[in-house]
Amino acid sequence: MISFIGLRRFSRIIQRRAIRSDCFRLSHSQSSASQPSSVVKKQPSHADGLPSTKVSQKVKEAAKDVGYGSVIVGGLMLTGVILYVMLRELFSSKSPNGVYNAAFKLCKDDVRVQDLLGSNIKAHGETNQRGRRRHTAHQSWYDDQKRFHMAMKFYLKGTLGSGVVHLEVYENDSKDFEYRYLIVESEGGFSKKQVIVRPAELVSGVS
Repeated sequence: MISFIGLRRFSRIIQRRAIRSDCFRLSHSQSSASQPSSVVKKQPSHADGLPSTKVSQKVKEAAKDVGYGSVIVGGLMLTGVILYVMLRELFSSKSPNGVYNAAFKLCKDDVRVQDLLGSNIKAHGETNQRGRRRHTAHQSWYDDQKRFHMAMKFYLKGTLGSGVVHLEVYENDSKDFEYRYLIVESEGGFSKKQVIVRPAELVSGVS
């Protein structure tokens, strides 16, 4: 009788432990199953940040392109200004180079200058100590009547000799240049000679 009662108690204890073990396993499986769902929920939050990153990168690239374009446009504009100044200096009749070319043509075509210096007359500017020729020496100013003046000096060389050209031009009422004087003077010795090329009223037969 006693052993039968003991067996019943023992079986009840085992059943209780089995029930507790099943409850623990069920609760543990539910908690472990809920963890991946939290991880899955975090993944979309990471993906949501990708479009904004791409947009910021595109904005930075666009800003760089605009900066490079501004530098290129500025360089082209500066090049255009430099070319304009150079072309105006070369081809304008009122520039020092234009006055130099016009005066040289008058001197070269003058018969008296040809008799003085010979044929194949060439012109050049100042010469430094190394014999290199530089730009023509010139000076410009405005007088009391606001008229523009320019004085210049350059050199001629022909088959018979060399000479120095002295000239001064000024703006008349029509804003054109007129010669106040244009003189060619031969170089060397005590037998220097002068040829007054301009003004025309001092030269017979020149209009």
